[in-house]
Amino acid sequence: MGAKYIVQNAHYDYNTPDMIVVSPTVFTSAKYDSEEGLSFKVLTSQYDNFIDELENDLMPAIESRYSIKTGRDNTAIAGYSLGGRESSYIGFKDPDKFGYIGAFSATNGIFKDEVWADAALKGYDYTNLKNNYKLLLYQVGTEDPYIDGVREFKQLFDKYNVQYMYYEMPGDHEAAVWQHGLYNFARRIFR
Repeated sequence: MGAKYIVQNAHYDYNTPDMIVVSPTVFTSAKYDSEEGLSFKVLTSQYDNFIDELENDLMPAIESRYSIKTGRDNTAIAGYSLGGRESSYIGFKDPDKFGYIGAFSATNGIFKDEVWADAALKGYDYTNLKNNYKLLLYQVGTEDPYIDGVREFKQLFDKYNVQYMYYEMPGDHEAAVWQHGLYNFARRIFR
């Protein structure tokens, strides 16, 4: 496969434990060398491959190299745009590994087939969402062309009485919006 990772060991002070932040490029394909020229549907399927590399390679490598706390109480996953879709997919598929999910301007299409993506979790048991997460934070810009997909997550959470945080803010499908979401997510994890 071959995802690219950046691992940062952030030290706060002697009284606060370290936090490992991993920022992978989740385009993980054995078939394609780059994202260039791929249809959105093919691109999405290649992003969905990342779960295998995350669970089989990246997480074990981090656990073997760093002294970290493991388990869902100590593990978060977050992303923006397609990375938000992947964070949702991976976190919902493995709630025993991830207790915190952050999704900023997250495209949907994980529960039902879309023109642009095959459902990664078709037939999902939505009751798995209830009381399974310490934090679900979903956020989107009010001018984002994918806002309806993000609102679908909110509607799903409401329908199944899932506790979550959701907010919209001025902005498009852009870094300023995602940074705001990441800041609010990071402030709330591992408490």
